Amino acid sequence: MKSYLWRFETFAVVAIGFFSGLFLFQTYQYGRRAALFPRIISLTVLFLTAVFLYSRVHRIRKQKAPSSKEETVRAASGVKPATAEGVNWLLTLAAATGFLVFIYFIGFAAATFFYVAAHLYLAGYHRHQVIWAFAAAMAIAMLGTAYLFAIPLPQGLVVDMILETAGGR
Repeated sequence: MKSYLWRFETFAVVAIGFFSGLFLFQTYQYGRRAALFPRIISLTVLFLTAVFLYSRVHRIRKQKAPSSKEETVRAASGVKPATAEGVNWLLTLAAATGFLVFIYFIGFAAATFFYVAAHLYLAGYHRHQVIWAFAAAMAIAMLGTAYLFAIPLPQGLVVDMILETAGGR
């Protein structure tokens, strides 16, 4: 990876961690129940930021250490390595924009399912059964979390029309 991308990625993660820390600090002004979900999210992001920074430091130390004469041989796993040159950023942006549009038309759950599947494929993973299973699991996890915390999610125009038709008879 090019060094300027490493620096940008590290800066972006540190910025996200900083804002997550601020968000966590602000949750202490809320009530216990209102602050539960934001605290969980903030602590998760801070934990992942720490893991990222640890792995970055570990990788830098590993690169500076004298290289071993033995090389590790890895088996093919169905994953094409995604590089900055190999990712089609226009398609990735189009998928994210399509996700926002599909939320309005088909609802959050279905849009999440299709977006996760498309994003995994665009990222270079081409084992279709795993993609569809992971996309379904992610959509179900998002719906379960929304149901657990009573978060209203957009149903979409198609679902609203189906519910009106079924309820109107």
